[in-house]
Amino acid sequence: MKKFIILSFLFFATLNSNAQQTFQGIATYQSLTDISGLKFEVPGMSDDQKSKIMEKMKKSFQKTFTLKFDKTQSLFEEEQKLDNPLNSTSFISGSEGKYFKDIKEGIEIEEQDLFDKEFLIVDKLTKWDWKLVDEFKKIGDYNCQKATVEIPVTKEEKESYEADLKKQQTAKTNFIVLEEPKPKLVTAWFTQDIPVNNGPRNFWGLPGLILEVNDGQKTTIVCSKVVLNPKEQIVFKKPSNGKKVTRKQFDKISEDKMNSMKDENGAIQINVIR
Repeated sequence: MKKFIILSFLFFATLNSNAQQTFQGIATYQSLTDISGLKFEVPGMSDDQKSKIMEKMKKSFQKTFTLKFDKTQSLFEEEQKLDNPLNSTSFISGSEGKYFKDIKEGIEIEEQDLFDKEFLIVDKLTKWDWKLVDEFKKIGDYNCQKATVEIPVTKEEKESYEADLKKQQTAKTNFIVLEEPKPKLVTAWFTQDIPVNNGPRNFWGLPGLILEVNDGQKTTIVCSKVVLNPKEQIVFKKPSNGKKVTRKQFDKISEDKMNSMKDENGAIQINVIR
């Protein structure tokens, strides 16, 4: 009898252990970038034409993503669309690649396409110094708590702004209104109803899945659907395409490329197909 009880205990303990190890989920997110503050002037372009271009740009920033996750890993990627409302200007919003996080190993791997060149960004996990806020709300069926973190202005951001401002001050015509860089306040809403310290893109580190996050600038990502323990087990495939670089190296490559596209006034010339 004792042997039967021991075997039964081991059997159910094994089931419970396997259930914990195989806890998985798929979350669907919608992202929206506010471009209402974007101001540009193009000689000869009517208000109606500018309005249509702004509408196309707005649609290009509305994206759908999926986050596949378990207790320690996640893969965040954009759902692909057949049409592109901006055609030649699609680089403005960027082509979002796959974003893999391994919290146990402390690494993040991202596939990113920059001007038709593929890069594989491999680096340590971004560290977030979250501050819990005594504010709560519901997102769908989930109870969520607010958390924030402030990102200071970097030296590189200051130098880039000052250089562009100097160019504009000596230019006869300015098409883009520059905004002085300010500290960013990242705001996240997480739910302990789903006890994984993960979230969309590079956001993580809270005692529950992040269902909504604002990057402190113009973009908000909100979860619209969660499926826990889907019937088909998730197999995580790490991104592997592109030239391997660190995050710092990629940011420098991106900055240099953008600077090479600026004219003598510090403005980037964009050809829009209408």
